[in-house]
Amino acid sequence: MRLALFRAAAAEGLDVVSTFVYAAPVDDAYIRTMTDVIEDHGGNLCLVQLRPLPHVLESRVTLEGRTVRQKLRDVDGLRELLERFDCYAPIDGTTLSIDNTDVTADQVTAQIRAHFGI
Repeated sequence: MRLALFRAAAAEGLDVVSTFVYAAPVDDAYIRTMTDVIEDHGGNLCLVQLRPLPHVLESRVTLEGRTVRQKLRDVDGLRELLERFDCYAPIDGTTLSIDNTDVTADQVTAQIRAHFGI
């Protein structure tokens, strides 16, 4: 579904913002496929990797807003995920990596906008 959205948006020249948790090396094939789909349809993929410290993730994972989006909500599950997968490895093709441990969402947005000139 996500790749179909990217394909259609790229073909129409539309911008899309999408997020996901990257786990190396499990997601490397997906990153390559996503890049190919977008670029093959005239789009440009701009990868940004947010990398807060694990203790900050633990404090954020229990926030109420995550329930609505059916996201992981418990610290034990997060710890298991971080032990099982390398979620901090650099993503090939990423041009911007932000340690958002002590950075607000608005500050992250400003950094992204400045970096990509948007």
